[in-house]
Amino acid sequence: MPPPLPVSGPPNLLKPAFLGGLTLGLLSALPLVNCCCLLWIGGGGLLAVYLLRQDFAGEITAGIGAKIGFLAGMIGALFWQILELPLAYLTNPRRVEQLEELLQNREIPPWIESMFSLLSDPLNPFVLVGLLSFKALACGLLTTLGGIIGAAFWGKPRA
Repeated sequence: MPPPLPVSGPPNLLKPAFLGGLTLGLLSALPLVNCCCLLWIGGGGLLAVYLLRQDFAGEITAGIGAKIGFLAGMIGALFWQILELPLAYLTNPRRVEQLEELLQNREIPPWIESMFSLLSDPLNPFVLVGLLSFKALACGLLTTLGGIIGAAFWGKPRA
């Protein structure tokens, strides 16, 4: 017989948020699947609340849904950034050369050319911090919304 689910006390948010964030990061980093990244970001918050419902029998309020969604978003943004770097090099190893060819064939203002050359190196610390900040902002907002929606779906306490 499985152990009874806890009803009172605060729920443990770390495990469901970690799994929701891992799923978000993996699906958003994979080529061909990442075209639906906004769906995966919102779905990470929903998945985290759904997984919380499996382990917690008490009421999941909108506040708890927002917390777990935000936590899943931060974890997901980190996984997304970590997984995207090697996948970018594996799927397109000539990325830098193609960008240089594009820049040589067109008349582009120098400031845009310098921006492109900066962005062509994904291991540049400024690029890493900028991309991670953008992903953290997008994931934080959308997974929080997904967590609130998930709390509306699965928030009622179980008998």
